[in-house]
Amino acid sequence: MFLWLPCLLLFFFFFLFLFFPFLSCL
Repeated sequence: MFLWLPCLLLFFFFFLFLFFPFLSCL
């Protein structure tokens, strides 16, 4: 149960890293 939490955080930061340049262009 504690294993999915770091994966979820990693996925969230990866998503943020991908979409931050796109949001700053807007």
